[in-house]
Amino acid sequence: MNVYFIGKKYSCLRCENKYKYKRELIQHQSNMCGVPPKFYCTMKIMYNGEFGYKCHNQSCGRIYKTKPGIHNHLKYECGVSPKFYCKFCKRFFKQPVSYKAHMLNIHKQLINFK
Repeated sequence: MNVYFIGKKYSCLRCENKYKYKRELIQHQSNMCGVPPKFYCTMKIMYNGEFGYKCHNQSCGRIYKTKPGIHNHLKYECGVSPKFYCKFCKRFFKQPVSYKAHMLNIHKQLINFK
């Protein structure tokens, strides 16, 4: 039943997948084989009578009402050390919006991220 592999001459040495074209093998090796997934399924669940998006991290399990909420959580908070540092009061912030608000309200400085 190896009919699918007829004519596929490029093999991955790590997982033995076979490809017809060299570019497919290169794409597989750089994006898929042995590389942690870049995208995760955000599962929409029912929580307290409303739909929400649950974090895929088993130790976290937080639930957000919107896709942007879960996206920001995964990008800035879940398993990520704080990236934004206030040089005046030496505090760290996980979210850029929290850092911007802190700088404006406490230190009266406007911060622009581009």
